[in-house]
Amino acid sequence: MKEKFLDSNVLIHAFLKPKENLTQRDSEIKQKSMEIIKNLQTGSLKVIITTAQIFEVANILESWLSHQAAKEILDFVVTAPNIKIYAVTTKDIKDALVILERYHDNKIGFNDCVTYVAMKNVNIHEILSFDKHFDTLAEINRVEE
Repeated sequence: MKEKFLDSNVLIHAFLKPKENLTQRDSEIKQKSMEIIKNLQTGSLKVIITTAQIFEVANILESWLSHQAAKEILDFVVTAPNIKIYAVTTKDIKDALVILERYHDNKIGFNDCVTYVAMKNVNIHEILSFDKHFDTLAEINRVEE
């Protein structure tokens, strides 16, 4: 089974409850995100996520959910046997700053640049994401399975 990177937005869309009615596109994204989580739970999908993405997810979940609910989700992410965690280094951060500058016209975020650097370092070219900024990065294929 080929590993893919997992963007933080998949976890956020899967676990946050909307405060208002969702658009059709947002409903599709939520459904696809929940399918990805289901595939992770059953072991039919293997992914890698960076420590930076975990921190991003933690910050968002803690501000929207109860402490206990956020902790349970984070426990799942860090203990699931088919989710590998890529530890971001100082060099990765410096390399991401170069990417951030290179793609500044595309308004890509720093965490996405960190993810891109990590993907290049482990030679993985697919990311499960709903963030179209990844479409502008060289050698990356964004998928919405």
